[in-house]
Amino acid sequence: MGRQVHPHARRRSIVWIVAGAGVVVLVVVLAGVWWSSSVSTAPAAPHFVSLGETDKQATAGQRTVVIAQAGTRPTVSGRDGRLMTTLLEGKMPAGATQAVVRTDTNCAPDAQGVSHCQNQLDIGGTLITVQHHHKMSTTPCLTPGETVTLAQA
Repeated sequence: MGRQVHPHARRRSIVWIVAGAGVVVLVVVLAGVWWSSSVSTAPAAPHFVSLGETDKQATAGQRTVVIAQAGTRPTVSGRDGRLMTTLLEGKMPAGATQAVVRTDTNCAPDAQGVSHCQNQLDIGGTLITVQHHHKMSTTPCLTPGETVTLAQA
């Protein structure tokens, strides 16, 4: 015959198991609350800028796109308000000062949170493709239909 287990000892074991499980659940819940409160709640920049009712912006409201030559990578947009891009395809027309954004693609960010969006720009009928380097959390993408001022790096 086996040893008899006292009924009160069995109940104490169950109570300890339930109490231990309760402590684990409480720790997990508190850790989740702490983690969610430590995550930045700063509002992200919108994906696109608002173009207004006419789909054209006044010259004073235009954003400036700096175009660096192919093979170079300028700094990330947003530090001084200018939008930093690299020329991927096409040739800048001489004397170009404005362009209309036609596309915005490939916006997934890299490991540092920087997106390298590809944008087709229409410069008076000449199309070029640029890569826009920016953090979407602080600087909106180039918006299809947006008119931008051009500058060369």
